[in-house]
Amino acid sequence: MNQPNKKLVIFTFLCLVLVASCSHNPALEDRYNAEKMLNNAENMLKETQAFNSSLPEQKLTELSAEFNKIVDFCYAALDKYDSTKYPIEVNQIGFITYQSVIRLSQLYYSHQKYSQSVEITEKLLNNVSIPRDYQSNVYINLGQALQAAGNWDSAYAVFSGTLERFSPPLTNTGKIITPVMYLPLYIFRTVRFTESPQQVSYQLNKTEQYYIDLLVNADNTKLRESARENLAKLYEETGQWEKELEQLEDMLDPSAESYNDILMKQADILGGKLKMFDSALTIYDFIFARTKPEDSDTRANIYFNRSLIDLAKGNYSSSRDWLNKIEVEYRSIYHREPLFQYNLAKSFELENNWERAEQEYNLLLEKFKGSSESMMTLLYLVDRFKKLNQTKISNYWFESAQTYFEDIAKINRGEELEARALLYSADLFKRAENYTKSSDILLEIYNKFPKSPQGRQALYRAIRLNNNELKDTNKADSLLNLLKANLAGTIGSAETEDLFEN
Repeated sequence: MNQPNKKLVIFTFLCLVLVASCSHNPALEDRYNAEKMLNNAENMLKETQAFNSSLPEQKLTELSAEFNKIVDFCYAALDKYDSTKYPIEVNQIGFITYQSVIRLSQLYYSHQKYSQSVEITEKLLNNVSIPRDYQSNVYINLGQALQAAGNWDSAYAVFSGTLERFSPPLTNTGKIITPVMYLPLYIFRTVRFTESPQQVSYQLNKTEQYYIDLLVNADNTKLRESARENLAKLYEETGQWEKELEQLEDMLDPSAESYNDILMKQADILGGKLKMFDSALTIYDFIFARTKPEDSDTRANIYFNRSLIDLAKGNYSSSRDWLNKIEVEYRSIYHREPLFQYNLAKSFELENNWERAEQEYNLLLEKFKGSSESMMTLLYLVDRFKKLNQTKISNYWFESAQTYFEDIAKINRGEELEARALLYSADLFKRAENYTKSSDILLEIYNKFPKSPQGRQALYRAIRLNNNELKDTNKADSLLNLLKANLAGTIGSAETEDLFEN
C-alpha cells in the first residue's frame, strides 16, 4: 500500500472513532455540528465579500440567516446540557456562540442594522460565559453599536464600564488589549466634538488621569510605554505643547527606530508652536548630522523647517535660500510638494513684493491644481482684496475660486478630492455670508461621503453653521445627534480626525 493510501485509511479510522464517540456523547456531537455550521458560514462570508458596503440586501439576508441558525442551534444546545456533566463541550459550544454572534453583529453593524447588533450582543453577554480575554471585544462592539444607533449615553456607560472591568487593560497573558487602551482617547474625541465645554473639560481631565495612573502604577513596561504615547497624543490634540514635550522626552531611546522621528516632532513643536527657534534649530542640526545623503525626505524636511523659521523671523531671502537648496539637492521632492511653492509665494508677499508673490501664487494654482495649498490660496486671495476694499478684484477671485472648486469636484466625482473641493466651496460661500448655500453644500458632502473624514468634518461644520449663523438650533441639535452616531467605529484609529475648522 502506498503512503497516500495509508494516510487515507488513518483519516477514515479517526473519523469513525469520532463519530462513534459522538454517538455516546450527544453534547460532543452538537459541538461538532455547531463547528461545522460555523465553518460553512465563514466560507460563505468570504465568498460573498460580506463586509463590502455594496453587498445586496438579499445576500445580507442569506448570510444573516446562516449565522442566526448557528446562534439558535448553540443556545438550544446550551439549554440542553448540564455544564457539570459536560463541562468541556458546554464551554466549546459557548465559544462557538461567541464567535457566531460577533460575526453576526459585525455583519449587522457594517450594514447599519444597529438595533439588531445591540440585541444579539446583549443576549450573548446575558447568557454565555465568555473567557475574560474575549470579553472586551463584545463590550466594545456593544458600545459602538449603541452609539451608532444614536444612544450615546448608553454607549458611554458601556465604555466606562469596560474601562473599569479591564483595569489594567491587559489579557491574562500580559498582552495589551489595544482597543481598551485607546478607549479613553476615543471617548474624549467624541465628547470634544459633541458636548459642552464643561463636559469636554471634565472628560479631558478624566482621560489624562487614566493614562497618568497607568504610567505611575503599571508594572508592565509595554503598558507604560503605550500610556505615554496616548498621553502625548492627548496633549497634542489639545495644544498642551509643554506637556507633550515632556512625554516625548521620556519616549526618546537612541537605539529605537523612532528616535529621529520623536526628535523631529520635538523640534517642530519648539519652532512651530512655541517659537523657540534656537532650540528647534539645535535639534534639526543634530538630526541632520545623523542622516546620510540618501535620507532625502528627512533632509528636505529639515531644510523646509529651517525655511519656515527664517520666514517667521522675517529673514525672507534666507527662507528662500533653504527652498532653493531643496530644489537643487532634491529636485523631485521639491516639484511634487505644493507647500514649498506656497511658502515661496508667501515669502515674497511678506517682503512686500506683491507682483512676484502673485506670480508664484498663480504658478501654485496651475501646477498643483487640487492641492489643499492651491484651494486655500484662492480663499486667501478673496479675503485679501476684500480687506483692502478692492471689491472688483475680490469678486474676480471669488468667481475664479467657485469655478476652480467646481471643476475639481466634477473631475474627481466620488473620490476624496471631490469632498475636499466641496469643503472649500462651502467655506467660500460662508465667507460671502451665503450661509444657506454653505450649509447645503456641507450636507451634500456628508450624504455622499458619510463615513469619510471629510464627511464628518462637513457635518461638524454644518452643525456650527446652523447653530451660530442660521440660528436653527433644532436642526443643529438633530445634526449633532447624527455626528455622535457617525463617530462610532473609530476606536483605535491611528490618525486623529480634526473636525475643527482651520
